[in-house]
Amino acid sequence: MNKRKILNYILIVTTIILVLLVAEYAYYLNQYTIMGYDSSEPTTTPPTTMCGDNTPNLKCSKTKPYFCSNGELIKYASTCGCEEGSTKDGDSCIYQYQTNPKNIILDYTLRGWKGEIKLTIYEGLITYIEELPKLIYSSGNGNSSRWDFKERNINDPHQKALLKELVIKIQNIAEDKNDQARIAVSIIQHIPYGESSETVFFKGQDTGVRYSRYPYEVLYDQEGVCGEKSELLAFLLQELGYGYKLYYYEDENHEAFGIACPDEYSKENDEYCFIETTGPSIITNDQNDYPNIGGRLTSSPEIIYEKDGNIFGETDMYEYDDATKWITIEKQLKEEKFINIFNKRIRDFLIIKYGL
Repeated sequence: MNKRKILNYILIVTTIILVLLVAEYAYYLNQYTIMGYDSSEPTTTPPTTMCGDNTPNLKCSKTKPYFCSNGELIKYASTCGCEEGSTKDGDSCIYQYQTNPKNIILDYTLRGWKGEIKLTIYEGLITYIEELPKLIYSSGNGNSSRWDFKERNINDPHQKALLKELVIKIQNIAEDKNDQARIAVSIIQHIPYGESSETVFFKGQDTGVRYSRYPYEVLYDQEGVCGEKSELLAFLLQELGYGYKLYYYEDENHEAFGIACPDEYSKENDEYCFIETTGPSIITNDQNDYPNIGGRLTSSPEIIYEKDGNIFGETDMYEYDDATKWITIEKQLKEEKFINIFNKRIRDFLIIKYGL
């Protein structure tokens, strides 16, 4: 074989390799493009003939005073009435602790779309919560006392009455039930992490303990720690119909969340998918690093509260594949301080997709 043929052969092989690389890169650009995740158009389908809580059009919702009007739940107390404990005021229902309003904005990210929910919350309910007893008696149901505190904090009836508006606003955004859950998760993850500045002292004790906020207080203060934010997420997903578990990792002193899901996606092989509430994270990603504990969660968690309900992700659990890719890339980046251009593209895509 003469030199010219060798050179031609090398040129052909090089060309084929370059074509394959370009094709592979084009594939990744197509699969993990950030175009469409940085636009002003939402990626959800709003409800149309039926509202997000399954109320048929032109019918009253089970949640008073809401009425389904062309796919949107609106207040219509003159037709649908009010719940016990509230007073009709036009088409609205006014509750006892609905005083001294404060407007907040809750951010969320869904498949790259950055949205916000405007919500009015009330100092009157905060005053009510502050006056509640700090001690409770155990139910004696065989569970730890944590169960009793979770039951109280999540299911307070006055809190529920004023939190239901947030649930309705989530249901008005998306028709798909899984998307409603995703919005709820993202809202909680985007609330800043922060401890309460209050300390609770008990009789006969010189040292106090850090005050643990109720879910409504997390919204009012616009911050919360792992357990507090998990309780707020528990309330939202409970109202949206999903089953869940709250986990406590004793060695790491950390609380995390599990949403009912297909078993193949679950962390503990218990049909519940891991959710980190302290900050933005992909559902099923259980390999987050926690600076305060110097690494990842390694201990076996205790189930401190749970509720039965619907299963998340039966038809579309794209989070699992995304989380697997994210974990692999982050591990490589941490260990080797380098990732290739394809993985960088995927990482950039996932950051935008989930608001990481």
